[in-house]
Amino acid sequence: RERSDQDAASFRHGGMVTETEWMPSACMSWHTAAPPMPSPSDRRFLDLLDACSDAVFACTPEGLILRGNRRAAEMFGYATHELVGMHRSEFLAADDPRVAKAIRQRESDGVMRGELTYVRRDGTRFEGELTAVEDGHGSARLIWVLIHDLTAQRAAEAAAAELRDTNEMLRALSEGAFEGVVIHSQGVVRSANRAAER
Repeated sequence: RERSDQDAASFRHGGMVTETEWMPSACMSWHTAAPPMPSPSDRRFLDLLDACSDAVFACTPEGLILRGNRRAAEMFGYATHELVGMHRSEFLAADDPRVAKAIRQRESDGVMRGELTYVRRDGTRFEGELTAVEDGHGSARLIWVLIHDLTAQRAAEAAAAELRDTNEMLRALSEGAFEGVVIHSQGVVRSANRAAER
């Protein structure tokens, strides 16, 4: 990790995470031992992030995680308070060559979008669509990271590709048959080979 355990502990209180640590003002002063009391707008911000269907992290530019929303905890297999003080490297596949390029792009442009391989607590891997945006200036800089789990999408794409391959194989077999082959559904002809057309 690029920050010491003492730094990370400044966001922990007896092993628990206080509500104020979620708030933008608290994140911007993460090194402060006593975060300010949350305002109503901060509470709405907290509710909005926890309602998000994608993982959301607030991080330092060096990759130290200040907070993750509920979906982030679920996605990676941790309790919400366990995310605080972890480093981004603990969630990224060490052998993914795209990681270094993504970090350089975010440092150069202030924003980065792409796909990376992530690792859950149990060691399983998954592809995630990443959006990282830099917010603030100087020592108050914060990196907002949003991760969309592509597992379901990739499974659907694989199933669709398998179905296309099966259909192509059946079409090739029927076209090569000497006898007529008719494919119908509920009495409606969907396709017929050349022999059936004669």
